Amino acid sequence: MNVSPKQSEQCRACLNIAATEKRRLKTNIYGLVGKKLSHSFSKEYFTKKLFSLGLNNCEYQNFEIENENDLPSVFDIPDLRGFNVTVPYKKAIIPLLDSCSSEAAAVGAVNTVSLENGKWVGYNTDVAGFEKSFMPLLCSLKRNATCAEITAADYVAADEVVSVAVNDIKQSRAMIFGTGGASNAVQYVLKKNGIPFLLVGRGHQNNVRYAELDISLMYSYNIFVNTTPVGMYPNIKDILPIPFDGIKQGSVVFDLIYNPVQTAFLQEASKRGAVIKNGLEMLHIQAEAAWEIFHLTENVAQRGK
Repeated sequence: MNVSPKQSEQCRACLNIAATEKRRLKTNIYGLVGKKLSHSFSKEYFTKKLFSLGLNNCEYQNFEIENENDLPSVFDIPDLRGFNVTVPYKKAIIPLLDSCSSEAAAVGAVNTVSLENGKWVGYNTDVAGFEKSFMPLLCSLKRNATCAEITAADYVAADEVVSVAVNDIKQSRAMIFGTGGASNAVQYVLKKNGIPFLLVGRGHQNNVRYAELDISLMYSYNIFVNTTPVGMYPNIKDILPIPFDGIKQGSVVFDLIYNPVQTAFLQEASKRGAVIKNGLEMLHIQAEAAWEIFHLTENVAQRGK
């Protein structure tokens, strides 16, 4: 079938009108703010959930911000109702908000922002995500469970976090790699549960620099948490500059990265008999918490009335 130039032009005009109408109907915009977002799980996750629940007036988008100075532009996005925040802006976003939850203020980092009564309010759902996903691993040591067997369901009952045995806490010492916003959430959880920790990073503000690590120092710890993006897709061959032989058998090793499923960091820890876990379950938990903060569950309930 031959199409004349005029018909082709009319077709394009119709498509443009349809696209404009589609955008007009989506009056509730949510999204993810960060620097590099091609690897992100959030857009696919929220888009599928919005579609499955019939929330056709909501849309989830990625907002890549190359420079911290451009962060204020996020608040100029039309119809924006809320957004998640990822690397490297979890701390930088705070001064731009009207207020923060008490927990986010204590953590010093925000990963979820919601528009409430005309005010931008910051929250931290990384805390719940990490605590519910990580803490069961401590219980695993005394019952010899494998990583695959340990989930938040082992640790969470009636939506409340159940404390692990005091003996497990007393025997635990953690080493945290990284000092960004995600690290703040991990520090908060460990402090809350009485687990002493050592920060490792590249700057002067850290307890220890990577170059100062040796096998004997690492051997005195039994928990290791990576909060850096080292080893994240697409740079999956990158690895933390640490002496891995300092990770003893039975140690708990947690990587907040979820893509790839096993980073080089987790692979090396697994070779040495550690109990390992990635950040995928943590991500699911914090995403569900963000969903509630965005009041999207309320939208579903109201739609059903």
